[in-house]
Amino acid sequence: MKPENRSALVQHMRLWIRKHGIPSSATFIIGVSAGVDSMVLAETCHRAGLNVEIAHVNYGLRGEESDLDEVLVKAWCEKKGVPFHLHRPNFIAGDDGIQSSARRERFAFFERIRSEIATTTGNLVLIATAHHADDQAETILLQLIRAADPLALAGIVEWDAKRCIARPFLSFSKEDLTHHAIEWELEHRNDASNEKTDYLRNRIRLQGLPLLESIREGSSVHLAHWAKRFQPLAAFIQLELDTAKDRCWTEEPNEGILNLALWQKEPLKMELLHRLALKYGISAKAVSSIEALTLEGVESGAKFSTNQAEIVRIRGELRWVALT
Repeated sequence: MKPENRSALVQHMRLWIRKHGIPSSATFIIGVSAGVDSMVLAETCHRAGLNVEIAHVNYGLRGEESDLDEVLVKAWCEKKGVPFHLHRPNFIAGDDGIQSSARRERFAFFERIRSEIATTTGNLVLIATAHHADDQAETILLQLIRAADPLALAGIVEWDAKRCIARPFLSFSKEDLTHHAIEWELEHRNDASNEKTDYLRNRIRLQGLPLLESIREGSSVHLAHWAKRFQPLAAFIQLELDTAKDRCWTEEPNEGILNLALWQKEPLKMELLHRLALKYGISAKAVSSIEALTLEGVESGAKFSTNQAEIVRIRGELRWVALT
């Protein structure tokens, strides 16, 4: 083994692959932005002797800075003899903002490459991203203050076998990755837009997490570990919810029927009501109005309506009808 491959990250990568049963023939499509995190991931995978290909998206949103990112990533690929895939989209932000739209564009590009290589080679091809413990902590805090689904607190998973997405750095902090970049003299670039507080995630990163760290050092890594422990619990709860739904919910053409006598017996009945509301495009804050229809003594014909759905109490049932 070469001395430079004895680093903690390289050894971690090899163990991570064995842990998840990923064969040596697998190809890793690594999303690399030119930032320190993704450059360290690319370098780590290359040093670990993996079959690596690099995917880079130049959105052109920062002019010359975007082009310099592309130049850096391409130069690293040429130096290492690694295939380089470039995407320059005609990027238009959707209603949910630039960050969400860019994420969709990026992963659609990654998936196209992954699918093409998998079809050609017949081998496992996966997408690897450099999400780390600080990203996980940001996600947990973001979900706590924004999401309606408590299972979202499971955060980011390290191996999504269904979508073939690997995130092997979730147990390492940003500081850990930066340390390796310095040790390896690895060139990288900083995206100035990450320092703007226009976006909620950036504010959590720049203001929220430093505050937590000042209160209790190691908070970010602790939150990441918390998410990892919660993930199997979330999977179990989801299975229980699916089973509960089968017991008290009947799907019919263009509508669904909730048997209230059976629903009342379910320990997770309110969470089930939230999930049905989500299915019909109804916000979480309106669930209390739907719950009112389930109470004893409510007359048949009582209803709750939105632009997306109508829910009607008919004797011992709630009938849900999609309107769009």
